[in-house]
Amino acid sequence: MTKTVCLKNSHEWHPYVHQYGYYDPVTVGSIDGTDTTPHDRAIQRALTSSYKSKDHVFNRNAKATIFVGRLPYHASKICLQKALHELLNKNLGNDLNKKSRKYCRSRSPFSCYEIWPKIHIVHNIVTGYPCGYAFAYFSSESDAERVLRVWRNQTTVSTKLHCGLKDERHCGLDIPDGDKVILEPYFGGTLPGWRPRRLGGGLGGRKEAGQLRFGGIARPFRRPFCASNASLMEKKTKFHRD
Repeated sequence: MTKTVCLKNSHEWHPYVHQYGYYDPVTVGSIDGTDTTPHDRAIQRALTSSYKSKDHVFNRNAKATIFVGRLPYHASKICLQKALHELLNKNLGNDLNKKSRKYCRSRSPFSCYEIWPKIHIVHNIVTGYPCGYAFAYFSSESDAERVLRVWRNQTTVSTKLHCGLKDERHCGLDIPDGDKVILEPYFGGTLPGWRPRRLGGGLGGRKEAGQLRFGGIARPFRRPFCASNASLMEKKTKFHRD
């Protein structure tokens, strides 16, 4: 089914695609989010493809999941889990201790403290080598939101563009060679119209591949030079959705 989304109600420019409430392959294919026609075959493939999340099959909460990108190939589950667990418990102080004393009273030798988040590092199904990204599953949506908020506050780097505008970038995680790691919400089951990288969509990418996708943490939209509210209000995009 084809659905048309019009930005008539969008009176502001946003740097991230999730702030618009939908995912459009044509929009994320342009650096400022103003393109109306696909410029490569991957975008055309994303427009004609269909995608359905399988989170309900594995009984996972999509809103309690975080995408970990630009992950070093040698990173382990333990070090990644430890770094995210520290972000989750950062600045909690006495509140965390009170909560643990209140809910962890079992003296049974068979009881164990379950550590969150759960980590799934994605590997190539043919070669078995890591693909450079992972998913972190938290026990609740509030925990995932807290980790993202703490990470953004401590890794924000502001740089000035040649036109005088500020460009904020987020990067880095406290793991070996993790200075380029990024954290982002899991859009597979939360953002309407989402297409993964294998279908020509996704976010980020490398210049060498020639398939950059903007609107994410790694590559946010740049403000158009001739940006006006009128141009954003008149823009119309189409995407396919089941």
